[in-house]
Amino acid sequence: MITQYKHISALTDEDKSNGSESLNSILTSWTDIKSNISQDLDTLKDFNEKLARSWSIETGVIEGIYTLDQGTTVTLIEHGFASGLVAHDASNLDEKELYEILNDQKEALDWVFDFVKEERKLTTSYIKELHALLTNSQHSLTVVTPDGKSEKRAFEQKGTWKTQPNNPQQPDGTVFHYCPPEQVAQEMDNLVEWYEEYSNSDIPPEVLAAWLHHRFVLIHPFQDGNGRVARALASLVFIKAGLFPLIVERGEQRKQYIDALKKADAGELKPLSDFFAELQSSIVYRAIDLARAASTSPNIATEIFAHKLKEKEFIAGRANVLNTIASKIKQYTDSLLKPYAKELSDQLKKIHTDYNAQINIPYAEDEFIVQIKQAFAHRPDLKTECEEMIMSGLLIDEHNKNWILFVAFPLATETKKFATIAFLIEDLSDKNYPYYSDIQLITFSPFIYLADHNFEEIKTKYKEWFDTAITLCLASLEKRVSG
Repeated sequence: MITQYKHISALTDEDKSNGSESLNSILTSWTDIKSNISQDLDTLKDFNEKLARSWSIETGVIEGIYTLDQGTTVTLIEHGFASGLVAHDASNLDEKELYEILNDQKEALDWVFDFVKEERKLTTSYIKELHALLTNSQHSLTVVTPDGKSEKRAFEQKGTWKTQPNNPQQPDGTVFHYCPPEQVAQEMDNLVEWYEEYSNSDIPPEVLAAWLHHRFVLIHPFQDGNGRVARALASLVFIKAGLFPLIVERGEQRKQYIDALKKADAGELKPLSDFFAELQSSIVYRAIDLARAASTSPNIATEIFAHKLKEKEFIAGRANVLNTIASKIKQYTDSLLKPYAKELSDQLKKIHTDYNAQINIPYAEDEFIVQIKQAFAHRPDLKTECEEMIMSGLLIDEHNKNWILFVAFPLATETKKFATIAFLIEDLSDKNYPYYSDIQLITFSPFIYLADHNFEEIKTKYKEWFDTAITLCLASLEKRVSG
């Protein structure tokens, strides 16, 4: 079966109004926070740099330009593209060749940021230059011959429109037709002209990014590298809107991405814009948490908390094993909480000998689980149908009792995703009746992981998330005491 190319189309009125209310609300919060913090804040600069490295790695991995194991990926995101970090069996390329491609891709993203900063107009010339930069160190490409076989060929047409058809044969035998070479120039002119019109309107960024990405992919104007350019252009839209680069990771995200693109091929753009909104929301939540945590530190928050207790003249479980990795994260969380428990206990006992802090979990009866779920019911990305949760807790027992509680649960999807989030909870229980009040979701950004993830590979990322979460919890506890 052979499909015929259809000229790209403009955004429909329905698509223009199909923005994500959730992302719009988060963007408003992020804009307010950014106006009150320094953009030179080391925490956010480091966050943005790691995002750029993640984008540079994943945009090539999901295209099969190179392979890179997950552990090395985490290391490179954390430490940069430094010599000696890529083992010989970590990638199908040697370190030098891999770094050449990664640095090209990172430089291309930097160029996108410069484009936005300089308020340049999007042109076909810019898109050609962007392609040349992204593919500068890629010397070959894989093509599928008419008889269905794959073979490598020299990659020579960089920064120029394709001169030969590049229509892929899909697994079901269907040949998907991209724009014929002789029509590319006109189609790209149309794309850029429409984008210029839309970019000066109030179309939601996730809708505009999805449209620009999808229509560009339909044209497929280059011999190779079209996916990377498409994600760079979508990133341009988001960055211009005050958001972050579009990062699509390998594995489940890539599958969702491909599925959404297929629906867009069939005329349904919303799944793609919703997917982009979900990716952006996840990053923005993390940025908000980091910005909130950056104003203090765990040690300072602990000291302030003890000091506030003095000012106010306060005189001084069950872990449900849902999944192996969630259980390991609980054990790791308990170990991370121990030094905080000791430090808080030492501070509290200076006020009153009966005060203390200890690792524990609340009595998790059904009613309590319902209360926990209600605390994040406004977050569709955290929807869960599970009635059991894995918990790690730190009980601060002084004049009042408060819990810092880390809760893990499976998300309501078929992807075996888990989320860990942090709460601050007031404990009003007596000897006969457990009662919890003021259940406050502290972390906007959850820590997301898959059931089949290797714990050691995500341990570093979790520690980063935990450090931010505990700082926010202690700062919120200090405010609660002050109130």
